[in-house]
Amino acid sequence: METGNEEKECIFGEVEDDDDDEENEDSLKKKIASHALYGLLVDTHIDCLKLCLGMADQIEEEKSSKYEPKAANCQIISSRKSDQLELDNFMEAYCMALSKLKEVMKEPHQETMAFITHMHSQLEELMEAPSMSQSHLAKTT
Repeated sequence: METGNEEKECIFGEVEDDDDDEENEDSLKKKIASHALYGLLVDTHIDCLKLCLGMADQIEEEKSSKYEPKAANCQIISSRKSDQLELDNFMEAYCMALSKLKEVMKEPHQETMAFITHMHSQLEELMEAPSMSQSHLAKTT
């Protein structure tokens, strides 16, 4: 019976060490963290989380004084090596996906807030109506 390592040996010619996997993973994490779009990805991800938590007002306040990422801004021109180009493509696609997700999440939130605001104003009007009726009744009696 073959083990997982033996299957790797047959396919790749040698058994990969767990240490090599960890080193490759660490190296990839470093490349991603140092990429030009990493900050934009983090900001957009945080904005998505804020939308989920109902903190959309904070997003708008921060964006007035901060660079607002848009899908078009996620595209970068690169004349790098092919492995770097693959990372660039991944980062661009991830950035655009997060930007689109943020926009898709934003619309229902805005509609919900408009509905709540409208209902609040109607409730305030209802609360004012009895006091006017009572004052009108007091004058007529």
